[in-house]
Amino acid sequence: MFTPAQRANAIIWFVECGDVHAVQNLFDKKYCHHDPNLQVPSKEEIHKWYENFRETGFTQDENVDELQHKTPKLDELI
Repeated sequence: MFTPAQRANAIIWFVECGDVHAVQNLFDKKYCHHDPNLQVPSKEEIHKWYENFRETGFTQDENVDELQHKTPKLDELI
């Protein structure tokens, strides 16, 4: 289970560099060395978090269906 802050940092790193492997390395350095039970997020998780954030503006994916009709997509605001 990842915290909202961990997800947010992974999203930011992905936006900055566009490389999932770089995101995984940064995540490992920042979080996994402090918590040996924590695993690096998968490529699929990182992409899911990024897409969810683009669609809803949130790092968590609970109640996405409810949030999607309440929150305009980023593309619609630009």
